[in-house]
Amino acid sequence: MVDPVWAGVIGTAVGALAGSATSLLSPLILWRTESRRLEVEHSNAVALSETQHNQELERLAEEGKQADQEYRRRLISQWRDGLEKAAEELRQREYQESIDHVVPDLPNLQAMQWFASLRPHLNPSLDWVTVINVGVYYAYSHSDGPELAAEIARIEREWGLV
Repeated sequence: MVDPVWAGVIGTAVGALAGSATSLLSPLILWRTESRRLEVEHSNAVALSETQHNQELERLAEEGKQADQEYRRRLISQWRDGLEKAAEELRQREYQESIDHVVPDLPNLQAMQWFASLRPHLNPSLDWVTVINVGVYYAYSHSDGPELAAEIARIEREWGLV
C-alpha cells in the first residue's frame, strides 16, 4: 500500500498539473475556436456581398434594358408623329396650290428632325433610301408615307416592341 503522505503528495501534484494544463491550454482552445468562428463569418460575409453585388448588377441591367425599350418606344412615337405632320404639311401645301395655282415646294425630309433620327435605321436596300443617304434634297410625297410607315413598323418589330 501507498503511504498516505505520498498519496497526498502525488494527488496534489496531479491536481496542480491538471489545473496548470487547463489554465495553459484554455486560451489556446478559445483562440482557435474564435479564429474558426471569424473565418466562417468572413466567408459568409463575402458570399453575401457577392450575392448582393450580383443582384445589383442584374437590377441595373434590367433597368438599362427597360430604359432602352422606353427610349425606342419614344423614337417610334416621334417618327409616327413626324410622319403624320409631314403628310399634313403636304396636304396643306396642295390645298394652298389649289387656291393660289402656284406649285409650292414639297416638304424636305432631310430638314425634318424626326427623320434625322429615323434615317440610320432605314433599310439601305430600298432605292429611295439610297437617294436620301446621298444627302440630296428629298421631297416628301404621298408615296413615301406608306413606305415610311412600313419601315417604322419593321423597325418596331425588329426591336421587339410589338
